[in-house]
Amino acid sequence: MPLYTDIKKVTMIADAGGYEMPNTERIGLYFFGGSGTLADDYAITADLSNSLTTAKPNKVVVWYQGQWELDGNSISVFDTKLTQKQALAGNTLFMCIYDGAAWKVTSQDLFVEKNNRGLTSREYTAVLGALVMNLDVNLDLMNQEITGHDDLGGDITVEYNPLAVPAPTVPGEGDAFIINYKARLNPNGHTVTIYGEVLTDAEVKSGNTTVFAWWDADNEVFVTQKVSALDDAYGQAEIITMQTSFEADEVGDVVFNVPFSCQLVKVQTCVNKTIADTDPGALNVFANAVNVATINVPISSAVGTVSSTVIGPGAVLQANDPLKITSSKPTAGGRVQCFLSVIRYKIYS
Repeated sequence: MPLYTDIKKVTMIADAGGYEMPNTERIGLYFFGGSGTLADDYAITADLSNSLTTAKPNKVVVWYQGQWELDGNSISVFDTKLTQKQALAGNTLFMCIYDGAAWKVTSQDLFVEKNNRGLTSREYTAVLGALVMNLDVNLDLMNQEITGHDDLGGDITVEYNPLAVPAPTVPGEGDAFIINYKARLNPNGHTVTIYGEVLTDAEVKSGNTTVFAWWDADNEVFVTQKVSALDDAYGQAEIITMQTSFEADEVGDVVFNVPFSCQLVKVQTCVNKTIADTDPGALNVFANAVNVATINVPISSAVGTVSSTVIGPGAVLQANDPLKITSSKPTAGGRVQCFLSVIRYKIYS
């Protein structure tokens, strides 16, 4: 099946009736957002009228992030309907595959607290040589992250191998993994393969690739979708600097309309005027009106005090979307410089 590595962000409209994915775009990951009360059913479907296989969206990941009151209506992803709880919670993944006759959909509620909902981060160094990660759906967390800055000393393979000793648990319907490859490694003649998806040398070096893998119970295999930030030279890191303040008459919003599409991945702060010792300050970071991070600045933090906050997936902005930091402190005093790390993406509106 073809790979679709681009990202598209769709704002749902109450009376739109739904969204049909066009067969002319190569989108691998859709974000659906918006909020309010639905005035009509909202059906997410795809146009499969083009006879060319490479033009069909055979695999797609839908990340629902809306907050909608159904009010007797429905939201569906290829006929799989969201519950009212899912519609309001706004954090459900739908992993979809078209087999030539119908769409098969596996969903994961990321707002549900379960034993496998956390994150395992593994740092690769050359001394490890070849690395094989045979993930077990009962033992390993759903979110896996690979980091590191070194030469590859052997192949990295993430897989499900039922013949391994000890044998892993046989997956069931609904089992899935999200593998975020964030390492920046020199291939050195070796490869990185994630559930059969072989990363290109550019992807191995850049560290901006995510592979969604979900279990197809009918065929007893993991189906995958790779989303890379490298398409058309995108994927480079950028730093956005914003000055915030707790000084009298300076507390409030600092807004910057980002001129390119990107994902916010980290916020680092540095105190550049001592924080008054009366009470702590707080900084709330908003990506297109969604609060993605709250940073607490302790009492009496000295000049040069640095902190860092990693932002989870989903903090995606299209070109000209607002990036906002709101400062608040009961008693005035202090300033903080904010450095926001973003990764450029190719995002279609």
